[in-house]
Amino acid sequence: MEKPYVISAELDSATAEYINKKNLENARESLDADLRAMGKTTQWVSSTDMRRAIAKSIDTRLPVVSLEESYVDAPDTRLGISRGVDSSLRDIGYISRSSSYAPLASQIDQVARLGNEIQVVDDVVFSGEMLEWLSMELRKRQVTIGRVVCGIAIQEGINKLEELSIPVQAGVVYDDVDDEICERDLFIAKGSGRKVKGTGASALYFDRIYGRPTTWASIPAKDEGWFCVNSLERSLTLLDPSVALSRVGSFLGYSSDDSTQQAIQKRLDQLQERGEV
Repeated sequence: MEKPYVISAELDSATAEYINKKNLENARESLDADLRAMGKTTQWVSSTDMRRAIAKSIDTRLPVVSLEESYVDAPDTRLGISRGVDSSLRDIGYISRSSSYAPLASQIDQVARLGNEIQVVDDVVFSGEMLEWLSMELRKRQVTIGRVVCGIAIQEGINKLEELSIPVQAGVVYDDVDDEICERDLFIAKGSGRKVKGTGASALYFDRIYGRPTTWASIPAKDEGWFCVNSLERSLTLLDPSVALSRVGSFLGYSSDDSTQQAIQKRLDQLQERGEV
């Protein structure tokens, strides 16, 4: 049996800014068709199911620390943490998600002030490595993670956390996957990409030059070119063409001074010059 390629569908959530939701279903169908053309067995988990599963599992007796911004309306605090890369797109560990958040160490200090035991909420638990790292940092501050609540969990991550005596409550559990991707990372959207340290920008998962489609999203190397083009064209259908790209985010290789339409079209023109359109 083929391993599923799991996508958490979040762009219809209330926090998905600048998204033309009238075009979202067509964009999803196009994305799904592209992934299936690569031989992937796609499975989508809706934002409604994610929100419901998380809400049902939260223990109100413990302070809630949310690592995500779509499914929990009023946590005790949010921890803006992201996997970071350097300017060469090499993994550098974990950094603050954006300039709107304090440095990561300061955020963790704030979490520690909530009490000696907390629960962490996230959309997805994959390998469990981020939560393992966070648990170690909190233990230095005499705080333990009592439980983790999430919408989707992969068994590998559950096992890693259970070895640390951290139980995981998930809405959907997969034994193994081809990959698990947040929908926003396959479009240009608010919060998409991996943070590039020292630049304020994010590297898009699907861009073959300014991202790492194969490493980050399990896109076959032979399909990177056309998939990048199609992802940009899908993003054009979702974003308000007159909105400055800077309102959506700062993305490596894209001009934040341009409108979304201008910035994406410039990148498409570059790809055309390279013979990839």
